[in-house]
Amino acid sequence: MAISHQPCADCGSSDALMINDDGSTYCFSCGTHHSCNDVSAAPEKQKEMPKDFLKGVSKDIESRCLSKSTCSRYKYNIGKDKDREIQIATYRDLDGNPIFQKIRYSDEKEFRIVGKFKPLLYGMHLFRGNDKKLIITEGEIDCLSVSQVVNGYPVVSIPNGANSAKLAIKHNLKWLERFEEVVFCFDMDEAGKEAAKECAALLSVGKAKIMSLPLKDANEMLKAGRTDELYKAVWNALEYRPDGIVSGAELWNEIEKPIDYGLSYPFETLTQLTYGIRPAEMIVFGAGTGMGKTEFFKEIETHLLVEHKQRIGIIHLEEQTRETILGLMSKHSSIKFHLPTSEYTQEQKRKAFDETIGTDRVFIYDSFGTTDLETIKNTIRYMVKGKDCKFIFLDHITALGDGLEDGNNVNQYMRKVVSELANLTRELNFTLFTISHLRKPDNKKPHEEGGRVHLDDLYGAAALKQWSSYVFGLERNQQAKDVNVRHTTTLRCLKDRYTGVAAGQTFKIKYIEATGRLVEAEAAETFEELSDEDGDF
Repeated sequence: MAISHQPCADCGSSDALMINDDGSTYCFSCGTHHSCNDVSAAPEKQKEMPKDFLKGVSKDIESRCLSKSTCSRYKYNIGKDKDREIQIATYRDLDGNPIFQKIRYSDEKEFRIVGKFKPLLYGMHLFRGNDKKLIITEGEIDCLSVSQVVNGYPVVSIPNGANSAKLAIKHNLKWLERFEEVVFCFDMDEAGKEAAKECAALLSVGKAKIMSLPLKDANEMLKAGRTDELYKAVWNALEYRPDGIVSGAELWNEIEKPIDYGLSYPFETLTQLTYGIRPAEMIVFGAGTGMGKTEFFKEIETHLLVEHKQRIGIIHLEEQTRETILGLMSKHSSIKFHLPTSEYTQEQKRKAFDETIGTDRVFIYDSFGTTDLETIKNTIRYMVKGKDCKFIFLDHITALGDGLEDGNNVNQYMRKVVSELANLTRELNFTLFTISHLRKPDNKKPHEEGGRVHLDDLYGAAALKQWSSYVFGLERNQQAKDVNVRHTTTLRCLKDRYTGVAAGQTFKIKYIEATGRLVEAEAAETFEELSDEDGDF
């Protein structure tokens, strides 16, 4: 038997609602009809307004293409405030008590709050919270727009824009978890997209979905007459997953690409062992004091700059910029420009400069002794993003932990340094070459006398084991009487994440005193024989 003369939750009428035998309702005042499966709350949830709250009436909002019926359901009313037309959104708690009003002035984008603000969701009192699907929008107008299109499904809005969306979701999380599925329909600008991700991450795994629209927001879709697309977007919303997680089925294009060598090193054996230099890797060289680490770096820097025409960023924390420049010029020309005894013409010097530093592909951090991690990260970010450098050389990473005397503090801080720099390589897709000093060995042969380098000898070894793509040790007896021994370095691969094949492999590199160059030992013998025959280098 139908029950008549009941209060209407949509328009506020005290006796115009009729409840039919099947549970559906019809209001003779506002014309709103709800089926028996409608998710509207019971009429008694609409409570009396506080005296200071503003009053208005529900009507069509033609500029927004919103019908009176839609506005009436949410009690989104039009009123007056000192002769200015206003739109009134009344926020209620789950019991239907009016908590505050958000007043929007129709003639401009101006808002104010009446009552005490709480991070409630607009319209949440209308829904039981035990339904299959809930849609959350970024504003009240979008909430009404989606509700008008999906008629019958719960739609609510956050109260104060994308910046405070996360707070509102947290505050109402218990209620939100009642729904099987929560769809975020935020604005399509960067702020809205980021807010949708942050909010979705708060919900149980698999519950949150994020909509994508071709226009700025839901109301723009409604005004453009693209309601079918808006409706489909609700159902085509994609399940939220944290950044970095992809489905295997989506990766065919990645594995279809041929596997090629990376760019070569200046040492053929090193290229063969590692398959070359690839982006988004952190490559570490460890050696004792005075072992020629920086010279080794400069060989690689010059090779990438001249041979491969790459843009490189150089951060040599313990070297003046003039030394760095002369070092690169010397490696390229095989002339020791940095020594006062070297003989060369001005034309040779200028040519060496033009073909290295003068190419405008080299960017040097000119701040001797700086060891602040954030400063170094910002410098790297600028070199990579601002100057398009794909290869960064940091000499040395150990300097960033200088000043920490306690061993535990050093290890903890170096873990932070290494992890943040490694993550930066992936974020910006560049290759980081860096140098690590070694700890003094206990009861072992000193590194300066050719002692073998182990992974645990490096400062921050635990972090380097975890984050580095390659770790190499440089071993040389700089105290040997035999000049050939003093000038020969063993390069030992301590870690190879790419294939594991290079780990444990060694080969020798020889320093050519006449030119200041580093070459593989076999190549060095051939070079020296030819030089002796020609009488010069």
